[in-house]
Amino acid sequence: EEEGDAFAVYVDSVLDRGVVPAELLGSRIKTVFQLLSAYSASEDLAHSSAMLLPTLNNAIGTTQISAITNAWLDNFIETMKAKLAPTTLKKRVELLARAVDWAMRKDMIALSRNPMRLLPKGYAGKGDRYAEWEGQRDRRLSENGAEEKAIRTALAEKGSPEELMLFDMALESAMRMREMY
Repeated sequence: EEEGDAFAVYVDSVLDRGVVPAELLGSRIKTVFQLLSAYSASEDLAHSSAMLLPTLNNAIGTTQISAITNAWLDNFIETMKAKLAPTTLKKRVELLARAVDWAMRKDMIALSRNPMRLLPKGYAGKGDRYAEWEGQRDRRLSENGAEEKAIRTALAEKGSPEELMLFDMALESAMRMREMY
């Protein structure tokens, strides 16, 4: 009886703070991998998000849901800043944020708030907003035209007329593939 009364006091104090104890939810989701798997199985994800799931799982899939705190998120972001472009980092954090929001709405995980939603604007930047990203892509075709000629030859032999048209459009307009499509 004393143990039951102590547990009731604990539950009341936690509920007063707006947190539902995991013991009451019977949560079957323990890791980020399980969270992302359940999220992708029940929601229609954009193609770009679906393609990002394996990468996110490889990076943080073994992380326990209970470990997702502001401190953990800050550490994750700082680690990823050295490896990723700011936009790529924001896409990964946003996918995780949507998955956590979904699981919280479905009462699958017990977090008082989503730490990803508390991030300040510019969290993915490198400090100076206009500073170049260290991994910035600056690759161009060779100036002597040999690479362009090799690509055109390969497209003429094995590609379709549409692929050659896309190549021309890319060279002339500097559009990305998605923009051209």
